[in-house]
Amino acid sequence: MARVILLLMTMPTLRMLAEEATVKLKVAAVQFRSSFDVGQNCERMVAQLKRLAGEGVQVAVFLECALTGYHTGPSMVPSAAEIGAAEERVRKACRDARIAALIGSVYKINGRSYDAAVVFDSHGELIERYGKVYLAGEKWATPGNHVAYFELEGVPSSVIICHDERYPELVRLPASKGARIIYYISVNLDCVRSTSLRRTARR
Repeated sequence: MARVILLLMTMPTLRMLAEEATVKLKVAAVQFRSSFDVGQNCERMVAQLKRLAGEGVQVAVFLECALTGYHTGPSMVPSAAEIGAAEERVRKACRDARIAALIGSVYKINGRSYDAAVVFDSHGELIERYGKVYLAGEKWATPGNHVAYFELEGVPSSVIICHDERYPELVRLPASKGARIIYYISVNLDCVRSTSLRRTARR
């Protein structure tokens, strides 16, 4: 599940914003059912980015662990090299299609794995790599260590992942710095269980 949360403003804040330049942003919350095949997920994401760019979308938002599939076991199976190569393909697709993307991925470094949101702008530049701070029982994941704040396509923004939504400071802090959009990505565990059952049945 991917959502875009527009922050509510007080009237004085709205008057201040009215004096600023207006930025129009077309965002797609992509309905995307991941498999546990990173290459297949990547192919589908790249195809979606090309299609959405052709429809005038400026930012495409994919769900939590969209690139890797959401693992419920004690380890995250795909290697750092496999995930990195897939992210690079997505980055190039953003650059070539002139579209920004926020994707659910996994970041592996120094023996740790992070449930991550990766943000590429429409020039293919890496803007943010946010690790989910408040985990929801992911045995394979390490909690993230920072609050996200970045500018994407001219709009100050932030991102939270799934269980993060229960902790308002993760929205309040970037909003106090000027964030106007909070991107929220999550995963539907019913879909995860269904995918796991299909994979088991094929064995």
